[in-house]
Amino acid sequence: MKKHRNPWVNQLTVLGVFFAVVLVGLIYGLANMDLSGLGSGTNASAPVAPPPTVDEYRSSAEQILSPFLTQASKMTGPDLASPDPVMVDLVQKTQELLLRLKVPKEEKEAHLSFVLLLDQWRRALSGSVADQQSVFDNTHAVISQNPWLTE
Repeated sequence: MKKHRNPWVNQLTVLGVFFAVVLVGLIYGLANMDLSGLGSGTNASAPVAPPPTVDEYRSSAEQILSPFLTQASKMTGPDLASPDPVMVDLVQKTQELLLRLKVPKEEKEAHLSFVLLLDQWRRALSGSVADQQSVFDNTHAVISQNPWLTE
């Protein structure tokens, strides 16, 4: 005599074991999860460096801007009409280095003026007539507002 087995019993047993294993795995994962860095968006073990002092910032900014300012002081209006690729590259690299600097609160406005000046130089070198007309005046204005740049 043949025994009839209910196929649902075997399938339900397999599904039940599968879900039990998944549930045990989730509970194990949650129990061993490190929640210390959650919500902060940063690695909790990485120390945060304090912002530089004004003197440290000025020294770094002066080192970064010095090559650009030296080259910019040698340029004239006709030089902007046919820009030197080296000057274009110098402006871009100077701006990239400035954007990487940490800035103290007291120097945020000056830092922004440096970055915007370099952006204007980039536009002037790419052919913007409006920027070509005012870039030299703005460069002199930024230098006069920040005399420590030429010390």
